[in-house]
Amino acid sequence: MNIIEAHDRFGSHVVWSSKRHARCERAADGSGRRNSMAGRGSRADDEPLVYSQREAALKLGVSLSTIEKAVRDRALGSVKLGRRRLIPVEAVDELLAQARLRTAQSATSSG
Repeated sequence: MNIIEAHDRFGSHVVWSSKRHARCERAADGSGRRNSMAGRGSRADDEPLVYSQREAALKLGVSLSTIEKAVRDRALGSVKLGRRRLIPVEAVDELLAQARLRTAQSATSSG
């Protein structure tokens, strides 16, 4: 089951679950209420689970159009919630791991 945490346009903490009957709660900032299934990941509570496309571009040091192209080409995983396209932190980590692997392979084949 996938759990996605984000902030809505009003700044409230929102938790979504892909499981159809899972309880999803909404809490005002700082209240600390969460879905009972949230927080099962290995990340600290203050680290985001998802980035906006702009945040992902800033984290990776690339342009927004590079992120949009990677999402379009399915090189970078994403989820769509309403009108927003969000990039899971794991998708960014996976993209970096694949890039490191390609770099290492090209270095050994040309060296």
